[in-house]
Amino acid sequence: MYVSVKEYAKMIDKSDKSIYKMIKDGLVASTKDGKKIQILVDENMIFKIDKTCKKLDVLELRIKNLEDIVFKLSEKKKVIVKKKKPILKSMKKVVKKPLKKRIIKK
Repeated sequence: MYVSVKEYAKMIDKSDKSIYKMIKDGLVASTKDGKKIQILVDENMIFKIDKTCKKLDVLELRIKNLEDIVFKLSEKKKVIVKKKKPILKSMKKVVKKPLKKRIIKK
């Protein structure tokens, strides 16, 4: 299945410019149909991306719930917590970016 550069960029959460650079660097295989650039995407890849995104959404909810529980417990025990640590932001940096890099390299 072929997709446009914009569609592919949306799939992997990158900008159009990044995709064009990846094509130029040979990281993404593409074909040119007139003026349009088309990128070949495997059906299995789309399925894996969707499945992984769903798992990440579930994990994100679990982390938010755990953060709330920790905060409530700290209030009950009157432990001073300076602020809620943004675990979710650090998770996105650690988990999501390497996932995208692996998808592109395959």
